[in-house]
Amino acid sequence: MPKFHNEPFDEATLTKLGLFRQYSRAWLSISLTHWRTPYETPEQINIFDFFAGRGKDITGASGSALIIVEEIRAYCKRHFERKSSAPVSLFFNDHDAENIANLKAHVEQLRCPKGCCQPEYTQLPFKDALEQHLPLMRRPDTANLVVMDQFGFKEVTPHVVARLAGCSMTDIIFFISSSFVYRFCETPEIQKRFAINPEDMRDIEYRTIHRHLCEYFRDKLGSQTYHLAPYSLKKGSDIYGVIFGSRYPLGLERYLKACWRLDGVTAEANYNIDGDLAWDGQQALWPDENVPKKLDIFKRELLSFVREMSPDNRELYLFCLAHGFPGSRARKVVREMIASGIIQTEPLSSTARAQAAALYLNYDAYTELPRIRFRVSDTP
Repeated sequence: MPKFHNEPFDEATLTKLGLFRQYSRAWLSISLTHWRTPYETPEQINIFDFFAGRGKDITGASGSALIIVEEIRAYCKRHFERKSSAPVSLFFNDHDAENIANLKAHVEQLRCPKGCCQPEYTQLPFKDALEQHLPLMRRPDTANLVVMDQFGFKEVTPHVVARLAGCSMTDIIFFISSSFVYRFCETPEIQKRFAINPEDMRDIEYRTIHRHLCEYFRDKLGSQTYHLAPYSLKKGSDIYGVIFGSRYPLGLERYLKACWRLDGVTAEANYNIDGDLAWDGQQALWPDENVPKKLDIFKRELLSFVREMSPDNRELYLFCLAHGFPGSRARKVVREMIASGIIQTEPLSSTARAQAAALYLNYDAYTELPRIRFRVSDTP
């Protein structure tokens, strides 16, 4: 049995699992519930954990597979009357037979007594397990959540992410050891998986390496419409992290909300990723230095975007999500800029009448025709 399983989860791992729990809870609340429009109701719901492990650490803290089971059980206990009739399948894979045996025992103890989800177990290498399940993921009537908590960096490559991004209604969340890629990017082992220019890598500030690796995965998707977002984790001198992906803005919105609950400064890390002078309750001497760099950059780029594009509310909503600001955070920033006379709104007469002071920067408004347009104010 690997030494990893003989020790309690460290703080960074618990943060990662906490993020996963928050997002899986949000994903289940959408996917398991019978909705009318604008949400799509799938005919089948699938959750895949390709590196499921043994279920718990030695203290009893749940890993990703058991978090899934616990959250489904909690959902059914609270909301079973509004659960959709779509069957729920859980696919747990691990190459280690002992891990699977332990996981099975834990799942049977914890699974929902209503029998609404059916677990299946495999002991396959990741590539084989992925190939086995891809046809099911590609079905247009399925909603899929794919968890890939790999050790290191070798399995989840840009090619793997691109294949999953092409599946219908599929969200992914995976782990990668970014500092290893950073330190050994010139080696053949890295280059055959990540065609990263070592010269470009040397120009990246080390503490932001996971952010840039997420950008690399995003660039490799080309023209595919698929949203990616990172969360960096630091343990000692090592930096690794989570990368989330979804085809739908609603998935990205839910993930970003979970990240902001963990890190109220950047929603990106369990450490001071941007070197802000004011971080983790600390305050700088000068008030201007207390503004997080991410917020300052977001305001400047938002103003530039509004000046160049005069976007409608749907376009600005997507812009804000792409920069790591979900609707609630974006609305606060935009309202401050409107109150300062920097930008203004105007209703679009061709669509439904806009409510006064409403910004329509949310997913429900995104699914409708645009309501308002944003412009730089004529008189600052």
